[in-house]
Amino acid sequence: MKKNLLLFAFTIFLFIGGFSLWKIINFPKIDKYSYSQYIELLDKVQSTYPEKQEPSELIYSSIDGMLQFLDPHSNFLDPKTYKAMLQRQEGKFSGIGILIGIRNGKVTVISPVEGTPAYRLGVRAGDIIAEIDGEPTENMNINDVVDKLRGPKGTKVKVTLIRIGVNEPIVLEILRDVITETSVRYPTMLDNNIGYVRVTDFNKTTSEELRDSLKKLTNQGMEKLLLDLRDNPGGILEQAIEVSSLFLKPNSLVVYTRGRDISSVMEFKTKAKSIPYKIPLIILVNSGSASASEIVAGAMQDHDRALIVGETTFGKGLVQSVSELSQESALALTTARYYIPSGRCIQRDYTFLTDYLKGVNGKTAGTEYHTDNGRVVYGGGGVSPDIKLTSEKFSVYQMKLQGLGLYFNFAIEYVSKNQEIDENFQLNQNILDEFFKYLIENKWLFQEDKEKICKDETELKNIKFMLKREILSAKFGMTKGYQLTLKDDEQILQTINNFDKAEELNKNYFSN
Repeated sequence: MKKNLLLFAFTIFLFIGGFSLWKIINFPKIDKYSYSQYIELLDKVQSTYPEKQEPSELIYSSIDGMLQFLDPHSNFLDPKTYKAMLQRQEGKFSGIGILIGIRNGKVTVISPVEGTPAYRLGVRAGDIIAEIDGEPTENMNINDVVDKLRGPKGTKVKVTLIRIGVNEPIVLEILRDVITETSVRYPTMLDNNIGYVRVTDFNKTTSEELRDSLKKLTNQGMEKLLLDLRDNPGGILEQAIEVSSLFLKPNSLVVYTRGRDISSVMEFKTKAKSIPYKIPLIILVNSGSASASEIVAGAMQDHDRALIVGETTFGKGLVQSVSELSQESALALTTARYYIPSGRCIQRDYTFLTDYLKGVNGKTAGTEYHTDNGRVVYGGGGVSPDIKLTSEKFSVYQMKLQGLGLYFNFAIEYVSKNQEIDENFQLNQNILDEFFKYLIENKWLFQEDKEKICKDETELKNIKFMLKREILSAKFGMTKGYQLTLKDDEQILQTINNFDKAEELNKNYFSN
């Protein structure tokens, strides 16, 4: 179970269809005594182990043990995990439209989603959800809260909120509706002609969302595009092809798959009648960019269409076919490897599983391959960027501030007392001193540590960046807060300085 939960965060299910488990699995015949041993073992554990064990948990664990011998991405999906995967790929669910988390031990609204029932009724970031349908939330975990807030469209849920600055609890009856989980976020103009958009994963609506965002940015004067695929774990293969069709010529090879079964040998090309955007394109990636996002970045690099900037990507080149099993469970079984147009398979070595799960890149240069224009690229360890640009790593202390919600908590209190904040807000020394005072008073920081931080330029810069983003997000919502602080992102600023190289690639690509 633990393995399932860990891997599910970044395991991507690339559907290639037409597979039958009975064709793929060709185990030798197992004698009946092996089955009887297994049943005997289960019975023994249940009858004599000091603590009572649930049979389903024991069986799930044994399945995990078997799959561990295959690869990191072959997984058994219990009913709950399988349902969550399907909902994520569908890109929508029925609920009230809020992002929640635990802050100071309380179930707290991180942000309402714009246009949803919760947003329309005035639910704010920082609101504490004290009760749901009269039941206190103090002993609920996040999954329990989510289950209670979601439900069929048109049904009501009563939510009791505690809000800073309001003496009495706020009780709302919220009518559930279909909530669309967007995968294309923060479309904005970085300057007069550079558009920016971030794709967080690839679900069933990604290409449609991206197409709409590009139209809006074009109307705002976009002549160049920065496509941000950082920390994008991938998703549906079909959507990677659709997104690639927005930038590559018709009938261009995007990816092909090869496996033991003949039905796994397939090619995927851009649409025959696609009309690509003929604009300079930079794709920003990092070690968290995996699977479908690597397909897009790799295809653009192999066809010399876009400039790839950032860090070497994760390196997931295994294809999973998902087969439904009994009792609403499923098996995501690796059935093939995928190869991008130059012929390279970018699957990273997973001999050392711990390093693999952590996203630690091992060998990044293997066999030489060539792009359409003859540039040398390498297989065997993710997609290496054309221009390496390492993202600043947050220190342990900064991750603590973020993980404990201290930026968030301070921002909510600050905004409640300073309603005059506008989009031109700048973080000054007085606000920074107020933040440090807040940390010291709540025993999250000692005076001597503050002095050390103030002498560390990188530490101080990152703290200012996160604090400004949280304050603007608390005031205007997550999307606006993110957009307003993009120009404070050092990696973004360095990336856009390379559009001259992207312009050259674009010119050569469409002139051939």
